[in-house]
Amino acid sequence: MSPKASVIMPNYNKGEHLKWAIKSVLSQTIYDIELVIVDDSSNDSSLAVIEEFRKDDSRILLRANTENLGPAACLNVGLRASSAGIVTFLGSDDLFSKDRIERQLQIINKHENEVVVYSDPITIDSNLSSIDSIATNRSFRPSGWIFPYLIAERFSFHGAVTGLSRASFEKVGFFDESLRWGEDLEMCLRLAKVYEFSYDPVATYGYRRHVGNTIQRISRADRYRYQSQIIEKHLFANFDDLDTQTKGFALDGLFSSYVASGQWGKVLERGFSSRVGLMSLMKLPLRAAFS
Repeated sequence: MSPKASVIMPNYNKGEHLKWAIKSVLSQTIYDIELVIVDDSSNDSSLAVIEEFRKDDSRILLRANTENLGPAACLNVGLRASSAGIVTFLGSDDLFSKDRIERQLQIINKHENEVVVYSDPITIDSNLSSIDSIATNRSFRPSGWIFPYLIAERFSFHGAVTGLSRASFEKVGFFDESLRWGEDLEMCLRLAKVYEFSYDPVATYGYRRHVGNTIQRISRADRYRYQSQIIEKHLFANFDDLDTQTKGFALDGLFSSYVASGQWGKVLERGFSSRVGLMSLMKLPLRAAFS
């Protein structure tokens, strides 16, 4: 029987947490799923943990990279290896609630596969205890055509909390492997130009915060450099289609990313390129004073 959904799980040296992530997928309320784990040349206990589960459950597929390729490449390897019409993602140190996939399938099927589902993650610690909801102070969660809100950083969400049809990637392409951070944001921006997004208010994704998180393995400057690269790519390609307020918010965030990554030349270049750019440039000192 063909699986109803494929779960793509990139992994690099998360052997300590991996078994909980795998268990949360295998215990879903829908049985007809496949779990595609892409190991990115781990040197810890990861492969042993995966093989232990594979002995007892044929729904697990393993793709093991012979060298470390990074998260975007792993996601692409997983997508190519998957076979279900619906795709969702899980970090190898994170968790699904038992009804996660069932809820996503219901929403996607209701929209005849022409939608991307997203929800809020709940932050958990290394002991699987809930810390808080990432959405606690971010109540704005739009549905529909959300590209303007995403590009203007009016709200944000963890990219792994999405679920969508496999055919979506045939339209927008696979993940950008030149990125070592923010590949999920870049993908969501591409998807948001083509598909409506549907917000599920029930949090069914547990995001584990610990020392080994990707965001803690990359420098702050590099993180903002990647962010600026992603935002400028999609902002200026669609600049004429955006209203003035959206452009202003997007440029405010872009300039802040430039400053945080030391790209002062780009601040001046973009600041003097348009009236709305000049307005954002003039606000930089004020934002810096309160940051």
